[in-house]
Amino acid sequence: MKTILLTAVALLLTACSTSDKKSVPKVTKLIQGIDTSGTMHHLGGMLINERQAVHVTHWPTKPGQKVFFVGKDKNRYYRTITKIEDLGLDLCILNFDKPLNLNNHTIYPIAKPIIGAPVTVLRFESRPRRATVVSGYNPNGRAKLALTPANYLIGGDSGKAWIQIQDGKKMCVGLNSTSHGFGPPVWDILLRWVDNNSKEL
Repeated sequence: MKTILLTAVALLLTACSTSDKKSVPKVTKLIQGIDTSGTMHHLGGMLINERQAVHVTHWPTKPGQKVFFVGKDKNRYYRTITKIEDLGLDLCILNFDKPLNLNNHTIYPIAKPIIGAPVTVLRFESRPRRATVVSGYNPNGRAKLALTPANYLIGGDSGKAWIQIQDGKKMCVGLNSTSHGFGPPVWDILLRWVDNNSKEL
């Protein structure tokens, strides 16, 4: 657990947290070259270390369920969910029975979104990705994509990552939670989770 936690802390500390910048909601260009080897096939989520991933709580996962990741080598790697930690605001941590090889699976560090900067929204594999911006937060602290009825998300898109480039690096800045583009404030919640777990060591 300590190694896993330290890995998560290292990822959080290297993730870029910049001040929010206001911008008019718009459609942007898709970010190219996004590697999905750190996401569960069809289910989404995002690895935060070799045996844990963040995901949306409402997606129907359960302990004992087998999932798989498609590695950079295009092979399937099956893992069993051993525990689900509910962190609130539709965010959870999935724990797996065995580690994944991080030479074969890419982890995009979790970062606070830059408001108004381009973000590419991953979706169910067969659907076109969304190119937009994070427009801000609602009163409950949930992040909001600048989507319109013409490009709302649909069932099956839940849990897929929002990718943004910060300081020249791809970062995961959110996860799909609702069709209208709301998502949990992953950076804030995960930072609290790391802090709470650090106190227990």
